[in-house]
Amino acid sequence: FPFDVQTSIMTDLYYLSQTDGAGDWREKEAKDLTDLVQRRITYLQVKRSAGTGLNYLTCLGMYFNTGEANDKDVQVVELPIVDSLHPRPPYLPLAVPEDLADRLIRVHGDPAVWWVSQFVKYLIRPQPWLEKEIEEATRKLGFKHPVIGVHVRRTDKVGTEAAFHPIEEYMVHVEERFELLARRMLVDKKRVYLATDDPSLLQEAKSKYPNYEFISDNSISWSAGLHNRYTENSLRGVILDIHFLSQADFLVCTFSSQSIFELHSILELYPHSPSLCINSRYFCWMTVFKKCVKFC
Repeated sequence: FPFDVQTSIMTDLYYLSQTDGAGDWREKEAKDLTDLVQRRITYLQVKRSAGTGLNYLTCLGMYFNTGEANDKDVQVVELPIVDSLHPRPPYLPLAVPEDLADRLIRVHGDPAVWWVSQFVKYLIRPQPWLEKEIEEATRKLGFKHPVIGVHVRRTDKVGTEAAFHPIEEYMVHVEERFELLARRMLVDKKRVYLATDDPSLLQEAKSKYPNYEFISDNSISWSAGLHNRYTENSLRGVILDIHFLSQADFLVCTFSSQSIFELHSILELYPHSPSLCINSRYFCWMTVFKKCVKFC
């Protein structure tokens, strides 16, 4: 279909979804399910903590399903990555808890992804000092809706793991999304939150698209450089970028960055998490979901 026809159909579907209250119910049900799972995980962690780094995700999943975190006589000495577990436990992804399954399939198209995302949510919950830093950054940057998030990963990825994508390739989809949003709400300004490891891209985007307001902290881009990437400043920059991108009304990105995998884990927690990946030639092996996916 031509783009204007697609836009009309999507707008009609949006307004139809608002007529019977089903959208509000889905959002409330998704929040209730998330709160329930987070309380369960917190209960287990109060009883016993285990694991370090991202292996913590596997530990949490194992403890959640076996109940071993409640047994003080049990000590896990070694827990390998999921590919090395033999025999394979029946509760590893793509499994979801039986008592939540009926409710979950009504609010999410891929329950297994939502379930794994719950553990990611627990692991990255912000501490009070970080919440304060996020609030300060929100005020400083003037982050407000409507806004579309754009993530551009370059530096060491270009020419090795991914192709170069010019800013114009992202902005085509940004413009299309703003045209769609304008049919649903008042768009006072076309705002774009730009997250990138290329410090020169912000000025390039501003000069090429003067009708857009680009929200970005160039110090984060500088801290993402190869010589600064493993510093505390760089880590804080990644956290802020992931937060603001997760709050955007739409996301345009590639899947050549690990940050985007974490970001999509956050977005999967919500009933409406629209995004578009522009790099059709990029492949990624997602061991946690046990399937090979071509993102496009």
